[in-house]
Amino acid sequence: MGEVIVRVFWVGVVFFTAIFLSADSYAISQKPFYEAKSYINSINVCGMVLYLATNDGTVEAISLKDGKPVEYRFEKSKTPFGSFNSSAYFAFCELERGWVAASSSSGKLILLDTKLKVISTYNIPETHSYSAAFMQGDFIIIGTVYGTVRALRLPGLNPVWSIKANWDAIKTVSVNPAGTLLATGSNDSRIQIRSTADGKKVKTLKGHKDGIYTLSWSANGKHILSGSKDRRLLYWNVETGDFIELHKDFTYIYSAMIVGDNLAVASTNENEVSLFSIASKVKLATFKGHSTVIVSFSYGNGYVYSGSASGEIYRWNIREYL
Repeated sequence: MGEVIVRVFWVGVVFFTAIFLSADSYAISQKPFYEAKSYINSINVCGMVLYLATNDGTVEAISLKDGKPVEYRFEKSKTPFGSFNSSAYFAFCELERGWVAASSSSGKLILLDTKLKVISTYNIPETHSYSAAFMQGDFIIIGTVYGTVRALRLPGLNPVWSIKANWDAIKTVSVNPAGTLLATGSNDSRIQIRSTADGKKVKTLKGHKDGIYTLSWSANGKHILSGSKDRRLLYWNVETGDFIELHKDFTYIYSAMIVGDNLAVASTNENEVSLFSIASKVKLATFKGHSTVIVSFSYGNGYVYSGSASGEIYRWNIREYL
């Protein structure tokens, strides 16, 4: 009788332990993929290279094969423009046409090739831009600190149109896969959907209660994922304006993105990477390793890359979930 009781006891312990640990059963701790010398503001995968922008004004290119810097980089001490004498806010790329765009807090937007050679520059009238996106038709869309959205023609960065989109600083800009619509997120807590042709407003998505830090379109252009200062991760139906709440945290959600058809990646608990199933609204995995807040994500070849305020970039294998 005593043996039966002991067996039942241990079966119960194993069962409840499995339930308790299920949410974090895929937690991983590993060494950084790459460590920058300064706060990372943005990372972006382009082919087999990851571009990053840092607080010291440097734009770097890192090989995805070995996690080491390639032979080219852009920094204030090595350019005749003297452009980035302050923080580089973003660095993102467009592989098909071979462009990399970067901006600084000094108000300079720079278009480079994939080897970080300067093609053209633009002085942003509203001081600086936190976010931008390439779109079809050889344009770049930028959102500024004063809530203005500007469309610039590439490669010369010639102004095409500009419009006051938000009453506060635009923290994130995202263009749908078709290149017809853009979404902006601001401290005013509203997501503005606008035409990329002329910047005219199509609709406003209301649901967040505080500033919006990150936006990501789905591959079919019908949904948007948003992360906010209100600590919520929302998944929107753009046509109806309805949303579902995928997650609510005790801290701000600074970065999030949609991967594939049914996965959402978000920064949670400041320094954790969480993977969610959109269809079932279930957390699939939590990846741990960062020591400070995660500010940017990118994706490539079955891996999620995450960059943090401490300069660390981690690489997480999510192929089993795709």
